[in-house]
Amino acid sequence: HVHPNIGAFWMYSKGTFLAVETGYTANKWTKDHNTLLIDGKGQAADGTYHNERNIPYGDLNQARIDQSYLCDAYGYASGSFGGAYSKQVSGVNLHRSVLMTPRWLLVIDDMDSAAEHSLTWLCHADAVFQPEGSAYVARLPQAALAVFPLAPAGLQAKVEPTVILSGRTISEMVPDKGKPIQHGYHLSVTQPQPAKTVQFVNLLVSLDKDEKPPEVQLVAQEKN
Repeated sequence: HVHPNIGAFWMYSKGTFLAVETGYTANKWTKDHNTLLIDGKGQAADGTYHNERNIPYGDLNQARIDQSYLCDAYGYASGSFGGAYSKQVSGVNLHRSVLMTPRWLLVIDDMDSAAEHSLTWLCHADAVFQPEGSAYVARLPQAALAVFPLAPAGLQAKVEPTVILSGRTISEMVPDKGKPIQHGYHLSVTQPQPAKTVQFVNLLVSLDKDEKPPEVQLVAQEKN
């Protein structure tokens, strides 16, 4: 079986995990991973123990990486996974692109649909995100993660504790039998108004534990 984490990213830098996920849980929720929600809803049979059960295989099989490249200076990957949400929200195309360097991770998400929807972007860390300038920074003992929500304009950001149904023992590995525990924190970023098309641009920068976040801005390149 699978977790509803299609399209999710992780980030490891400076000897520690910066962007993480919640691990093995009793009930599987998309919101527990660094991926996307559509109208607050997640992938496949979201919120169940067997997330893929009774979901047409063709829906999940639509998810695929369409491009990837890796060299010494950077790595790139992109793919589509709107079909993974078909049980909850149908007819939505989602495409995620990630570009990584030794210092930062750029995540670009494109949504396209015949109907208006609201997209939410998620990032989890083991420390609470605090506003610092235009960034949200989670400071860990070894390093820090700065997240810059760059587009669209008017994004609504929220920081909350992540509470999961833990599945640590065999007796807890059944639906709804896990124990609620806090597992870090998450930053959620939602577009201000529903739309048929939207592009999210988020930059994640690794910092030394006491380093201030850099100044970051989004600049369009005309005719290029």
